[in-house]
Amino acid sequence: MRLTIDVLLDYYLGEDADVLLQMEVAAMADQHIVSELLTVTSPERLRTQPGEESVGQRCWAVGRGRITAEYRAVVDLDRPVVAIDLLRATPPRDLPGLVSPYLLPSRYVESDAFEAFTRRSFGHVAGGAKVLAMRDWILREMTYVAGASDGTTTAAASAAPVAPVASAAPVASAAPVASAAPKATATAVATTAAPPITKAPIIPKRK
Repeated sequence: MRLTIDVLLDYYLGEDADVLLQMEVAAMADQHIVSELLTVTSPERLRTQPGEESVGQRCWAVGRGRITAEYRAVVDLDRPVVAIDLLRATPPRDLPGLVSPYLLPSRYVESDAFEAFTRRSFGHVAGGAKVLAMRDWILREMTYVAGASDGTTTAAASAAPVAPVASAAPVASAAPVASAAPKATATAVATTAAPPITKAPIIPKRK
């Protein structure tokens, strides 16, 4: 399968700042980059570094006033078709060390808040069949809408109208914290395949 990717990020910064860009497709054994071009309006040269777990590449840029980052790529995917519904669940204790951290709650995905909802909605299936049931729920209940979320929107906030979840415990802090970054305009191309490109905002479908 060949995918064409075209992503444009457009921000205005009130003061100079270092900007970390995480928008390039990772070159992998089953994901071949035919061509790619990253164009950034930065007064200094970009500085690259490996992505998390050495997958893909990240770039540091200097933002001064308006900064735009445009990424275009043509990618060939060569992945075998797997009968996911037939896969058995791996016990958490048997997971590789690199995988275990993804089970933990994070700033944007409060997985612990979804425990009661997932047991109630998907407790009747297991393994790969559960993954497919979750995918079908997302396709049925959620839709991608540009501008529906910002840098502070979490999974729980996005799903709240259709999947009420438990409130996350408040975080105590002994010192003031910085306010959230202002909204910025961004456009992205969503695809049905799985190259790591960029996150698109989602909102629940209205019924």
